[in-house]
Amino acid sequence: MFNPEFLTERQAWEDFIRPDCQIVGFTEKSLDAAHAVLSLLPKAPFMSPWDAGDYKSAGISATEAEIIKYGRNVFFARKVNFANVLALLGERLGADYANIRRGLAADYRIGDSHLDVHHGGYRGFGGYCLPKDLIAFAGELRRHGLAECASYLEEDHKFNQRILSEQGLGLEDVSVHDHEWIQKRISTKSQISSIKQIQNPNVQNSKPV
Repeated sequence: MFNPEFLTERQAWEDFIRPDCQIVGFTEKSLDAAHAVLSLLPKAPFMSPWDAGDYKSAGISATEAEIIKYGRNVFFARKVNFANVLALLGERLGADYANIRRGLAADYRIGDSHLDVHHGGYRGFGGYCLPKDLIAFAGELRRHGLAECASYLEEDHKFNQRILSEQGLGLEDVSVHDHEWIQKRISTKSQISSIKQIQNPNVQNSKPV
């Protein structure tokens, strides 16, 4: 069986007791056990292998559940990158990204999730999930002969690294759970960068294109 969790770090407990999705992916041999496991978990608007509303079978397999889990995180990573692209263009054109964000989020198909380009006090995406899942999913695509698809995700990874490096950060600085510790590392790196700039004012920080 595969029971993906869809918890956000900021409100993990709330997400656990009021989930929007509850999936216990199963194989042919574990279907009965999947029903039993699902019955123990908090109910959600969407559930599988049976639905809480009408108790119809949804029938999501273990493999499909894994793809759903990775698919969500990869989508969120790409959404963060796209938000940064829009923010960079806004800076070049003198446009206010806050207004761009509000206009995008007003479309219910897009929503406001992952559009805050300064989330956590830095640009780009970090944490323990999005970077590793993006890389892992690209690797899985390559293993199954989908190299061209994998290259799109690998470019997303490279773009995120560039966004972070422009702030003097690497994935190791933002791939942690403790929010306060992240802020401390960002602050320390910013101070070091400022000192270097004062010592060598001819060195200009480049901006990602």
